[in-house]
Amino acid sequence: MSERVAVITGANTGIGFSLAERLLTDERNIQIWLACRNVRKANEAKDMLRRKFPDSFVRIVQLDTSNIGSVLRAAETLKRELRRLDLLYLNAGIMPVTGFDFQRFISNILSKNAFEILSTGEALMKQSDNVTSDGYQETFATNVFGHFVLARKLKELMACSTGAKIIWTSSSNANKRHFDLDDIQHARGKEPYSSSKYLIDLVSVAMNAEFSQSGITSSVVNPGLVLTNMTFSILPIFLWYAVMPILFMLQINEGDAIQAYRSLIELQERHEKTVF
Repeated sequence: MSERVAVITGANTGIGFSLAERLLTDERNIQIWLACRNVRKANEAKDMLRRKFPDSFVRIVQLDTSNIGSVLRAAETLKRELRRLDLLYLNAGIMPVTGFDFQRFISNILSKNAFEILSTGEALMKQSDNVTSDGYQETFATNVFGHFVLARKLKELMACSTGAKIIWTSSSNANKRHFDLDDIQHARGKEPYSSSKYLIDLVSVAMNAEFSQSGITSSVVNPGLVLTNMTFSILPIFLWYAVMPILFMLQINEGDAIQAYRSLIELQERHEKTVF
């Protein structure tokens, strides 16, 4: 079998970058495409990977999932450059945090729900969404809609592979309580991140039902509590240092999160018709 091809959105830092590292560690001949909004940071990530894996194939495609024009251009670039696509990791995302609810934090830090609240950030973060130039709510566009459009545009390319896989990054913050089918963009709500992640779960199931007819599976992975740049936005930095001893024995580190993605792929390869 010829070398596999993987596209990872939001791949310049955090889970996306670690995914690229793990894929190159496990499969040296794999082609990695870093699909990132910031080209400078993407190039820095590419250089880091090339230093660690000198003979690796790592390329960049500019992609801003909040901008449909950017999504369409990225899709056209990939279709022009590739003959097939085996792995599509839909990982890019934003959490529009503008503040922190100290009162709720203090009242819950010693409660039985402390770990759940800290690991999801539910109701601790004050969020304020924006509207994109395309007229969509920014969190919805970035986390869900841009990825949805990208996957549909790359469907034909993925159908050229045997057992292609789409893997969405979900979250423990995904909660049906914050999702309204009559307001899927969450324009009227206060938890746009939670709503978008729950919608990802729904979209993946629907996409799997359709795409599986072309031999493509769609699944979601919840990486758990991983201390990335996005996670640090849940709490002010000094509070992370304060609560770290409490979370240390419970938290999932980045390596474990990547193992979850890897395990999902292995399960899919054994049970292609299973929805995860």
